[in-house]
Amino acid sequence: MRKYKASPLPEGQRYENDYVSHYTMRMNYSDLPDSVPVPPYWITKYKMSPIWNSPLHSHEYIQIDYICRGHAVHVLQEKEYPMTRGDVCIIPPGVEHRLGEEISEEGYAVQLELMPAFFYRGQQSFPLPESCGEYELLAPFLVSADQVLPKFSLSASDLSAVEAIFDEMLRENAERRPEYEHMLRALTDKLLTLFKRALHREENKNGCTPRLNAQRRYIIEAADYIRRNYASGLTVDEVARKFMISTSYFSFLFKSVTDKTFVKYLNSVRVLRAQELLRQSDFLVRDIGWMVGFHSVNNFNRAFFEEVGLSPRAYRKICQGGSDDGIPSGSA
Repeated sequence: MRKYKASPLPEGQRYENDYVSHYTMRMNYSDLPDSVPVPPYWITKYKMSPIWNSPLHSHEYIQIDYICRGHAVHVLQEKEYPMTRGDVCIIPPGVEHRLGEEISEEGYAVQLELMPAFFYRGQQSFPLPESCGEYELLAPFLVSADQVLPKFSLSASDLSAVEAIFDEMLRENAERRPEYEHMLRALTDKLLTLFKRALHREENKNGCTPRLNAQRRYIIEAADYIRRNYASGLTVDEVARKFMISTSYFSFLFKSVTDKTFVKYLNSVRVLRAQELLRQSDFLVRDIGWMVGFHSVNNFNRAFFEEVGLSPRAYRKICQGGSDDGIPSGSA
């Protein structure tokens, strides 16, 4: 499938993960006998390295590259495109690309490779048959080389969702529990749907002001700060001050990038964590609300219902499949 073989590492150096061993197999699998099966799906999270210097190459499947941390340069059709956290590159079959030499020392990326047979059993090449459920989902990404978007950037809210999906994919792929293939397929569909939305936004973002585009990274960093400090009494004034932006302009930027107000975004992060605790712990509902940053039971109930459509108690009862009689009536 690939058109070249992997370059050897400098003497005495080795990689810290399985990326090279996989890479070498994928590079050479056109040399493998027909009796050796080729996985239709592959995903890894790996530490990028400046010593990884691949030549321009193309392949017959879809490759998705996502920067989790740090920065890198992606070379597409012999042109260089800098990428940082939240940037996605979806490479269609037949498009030449490689990873450039300018890579941050602590950079990490996720790479996802999708063969046609992953979506449609027995299919050897793209595009997929129109009868395949993912035909329309993949269509925007299966374009000719001159139409490929070198990269697109995720909004802060999509960034959080995409990274959670990647984490679940990696876990499913590693644990390989019963029906994991179906779970991977469902997660891939969700991922591609988010990417398709982001791609549409990118294509239409000419309406954004240059200043808004320049400040986008501050908002992504602010959203990350919220996800790490959601349990404290965060206020929009405090976070705006941290990033040295006026509160009014910060609020405007935050809504423009995340599609949510600061309070709505903060509540969604807190409710997401509360859902985990309701499923996995025996803490009182009122205590969980306090733990995730709601210092009022009424505020917790209201925010939870807005996000989930259920009260915290009803959600726990459904998830655990049992009675919540042990939870005091005043705690939900």
